[in-house]
Amino acid sequence: MKCAACGYEKRDEEYTVDEVIRFKAGKRKGEIKEVKKKVIEPDKDKKEFEEIEIEKQFEFVRRTQDINWNGASSVSPVRLFMCPECGTIRAE
Repeated sequence: MKCAACGYEKRDEEYTVDEVIRFKAGKRKGEIKEVKKKVIEPDKDKKEFEEIEIEKQFEFVRRTQDINWNGASSVSPVRLFMCPECGTIRAE
């Protein structure tokens, strides 16, 4: 899960990224010199997204219109999560 506001992301597994190294001076300044693979290990200190629970049987629901002959709506439960960095609420 990734926060849409601040970009915070908790990863459980290691992943690789390409690190681009460019020339810093001379007539080739700004051109790509080489591309290295960099392995990023997960942070054990990062917090998970916190799930928000509402007491007293109050629930958030997502209501969608079904495309069928009677135009009935369907209801599905919504789970709310809060970003530990910025506090942004995300519905899932």
